[in-house]
Amino acid sequence: MNRFVLYLIFIYPFYSISQFKDLALWMELDLEKKINTQHSILFSQNLRLNENLSQLTTHFSQLTYCFKKKDWKFNTSYRFSEKFKFDNSINYRHRFMLDIIYRKKIQNFSLSLRERIQYSSEYPLDNFRRKSVLTSRHRLEFSYDLFYFDLGLSGEFFLEKAYDLNEYRTIISLNKTWNKYISSELYYGIHFDRSSSVPSDLYIIGLGSKYRF
Repeated sequence: MNRFVLYLIFIYPFYSISQFKDLALWMELDLEKKINTQHSILFSQNLRLNENLSQLTTHFSQLTYCFKKKDWKFNTSYRFSEKFKFDNSINYRHRFMLDIIYRKKIQNFSLSLRERIQYSSEYPLDNFRRKSVLTSRHRLEFSYDLFYFDLGLSGEFFLEKAYDLNEYRTIISLNKTWNKYISSELYYGIHFDRSSSVPSDLYIIGLGSKYRF
């Protein structure tokens, strides 16, 4: 694999200097209904606390249709978000996503590549001036199957406006499958945002649970 790509995703972000830092808690609950061996439907509820865990900033619900064939997976999703502002106003966001995922497992190692195209439209409650953005997201993930859990390392970068690289995210995670119905995830990540005049780093603690039926 190209060493420059690995450097760009996993190493370069830690050398960047930001003027604003924040700690966030992201919580997710997933319900997955398996239709057959290839088709499934996933419903997710998410809460995100920012401002050093002191303020609820985002709530969103997401519905995803999944199609899987061997090492390939194709997802189409719709997400409705509420983004809470400091002045107690609320912005609403509609997002449509298309994912193409390739995953290859060799013994205890796994490699996953996800390509996402997303279209977001956001507007405030008292004003219908919409802000619409088309973004491509590219994520590379390595994972290793330990005795009791999976250890993962992923890097993702966001491209928009003629391929401007302004946001990127690095995450290390622990995943545990308790039985055929329940799994959980604990992760820590850093999201680097260079899209504004004030660069920012968001340090993320993530908790997730999934129930399959």
